[in-house]
Amino acid sequence: MIQQVTKGIKISITSNFEGNRYQNSKVYYAFSYSVTIENQSSDTVQLISRRWNIFDSLNDYEVVEGAVSEINEFGAFVRIGPMEALLHKSQIMEDTVEANIGKGMIEGRKTGKQIGVGSFVRARIVSLSPDTSDPRRSKIGLTSKQPGLGCPEWKRIDKNNEGSD
Repeated sequence: MIQQVTKGIKISITSNFEGNRYQNSKVYYAFSYSVTIENQSSDTVQLISRRWNIFDSLNDYEVVEGAVSEINEFGAFVRIGPMEALLHKSQIMEDTVEANIGKGMIEGRKTGKQIGVGSFVRARIVSLSPDTSDPRRSKIGLTSKQPGLGCPEWKRIDKNNEGSD
């Protein structure tokens, strides 16, 4: 069991090995997690998100999901739980991108794929600089350049472009 108390909030996590899973002749190790959150402070608190970031034994970060809250010249800020994470423009897609701040959008030059304020994004955490005194000030870097990541709308664009080569 792992336990951590921050600002009077105690989080306990118990992991259980669920056995091996096989997919496409690859072996995967399956785990389940039990998470308990206990308010030990006198303050009233509210759980804002049930999305958890889980690290594997190689300290690889897990995939997170969120909505784009801001577009600027260097990328997009994505809301993940109570925090904002930066999806730098070099990490959005394999295409060269251009930011249109007025429209709140970033678009790929060749593909036409777009990401804008309010867009749902699936990304992987690639850098993390935690601020233990105020977790909301932690700096989180994301990438959506790997398979299965990015905006769901991009899959439709990819499917439409498959036959046009």
